[in-house]
Amino acid sequence: MENKIPFYNILNMLLIGIIFSTLLCFADLSKITIFSNYLSLIKTDYLIIIVFIALMYEVGLVINRLSSVVLEPFLKFFKLIYWTDYRKYVKAQREDNFLVVLSREYALSRNSTALFFILTMIGLVCWNLTYSLVMLLLTILFLMSTRKHSKKIHDRVLIK
Repeated sequence: MENKIPFYNILNMLLIGIIFSTLLCFADLSKITIFSNYLSLIKTDYLIIIVFIALMYEVGLVINRLSSVVLEPFLKFFKLIYWTDYRKYVKAQREDNFLVVLSREYALSRNSTALFFILTMIGLVCWNLTYSLVMLLLTILFLMSTRKHSKKIHDRVLIK
């Protein structure tokens, strides 16, 4: 029995978790030394590497679920993204395999929007206004990307 983690999960969970955890250190600069101490441990102990990867995957998974369960309904409610009935999407996907690629890109953009929004809020709590502004600009950038991908998916589903 072959058991592989799909590339989609690596991108949407592990990578998001690593980015979040790394950028989190910059919200409060006093925490960077703690993070660098963890990184030095990773070089010396393989068990810590496994724990680190598992932890980053879980952090990414939580952000993924927040983006799906909290952010997406918010974006739909305020009509900030385009939305199509799921049954129509499944039917269109049978004829257009590129919809799978667009759907993955949409999910990554949505997850990144949630990631940077959370970091914006953390920056505000830490009173790091420059950091918060940079994270807010990244939130807006990925929100625009999420909207663009939802529009592409919506248009391709309507054509089918």
